[in-house]
Amino acid sequence: TPFGRKLFPKGTLVLGQAQRYMGGGFTVEDSYAGELFGTHILSVALSEEQVALIYRTGLCFDISQSIYSRNVEVSWHDIMGADWYGDVAAKPMECNGWDKLRAFVGQTITNEFIDYLKLHSTPK
Repeated sequence: TPFGRKLFPKGTLVLGQAQRYMGGGFTVEDSYAGELFGTHILSVALSEEQVALIYRTGLCFDISQSIYSRNVEVSWHDIMGADWYGDVAAKPMECNGWDKLRAFVGQTITNEFIDYLKLHSTPK
């Protein structure tokens, strides 16, 4: 938590909804309207630069292949497998080549960059 308190098991994780008081207080006005993708809860705090790098990577960021994989406490897979309440829907999302390129905007095209694209490209 931001204040260094421990979170104990058997609790309830709420995403997309502000809670007005302990044990209830949920209102439509405090609900999130939008999309979540690839949300993970880590046991460490990331720096602003680390978060920005993940954001620039886009939908292609695979936490299981990153240095953060050992710090995952709640994974996207856990969230997708949990009980959902309210007007929530899952829709398929996939990584595409343009998402991969977003992380390299402004960089010089080098042989290493081309090798990276070859290694991480998947033919359709």
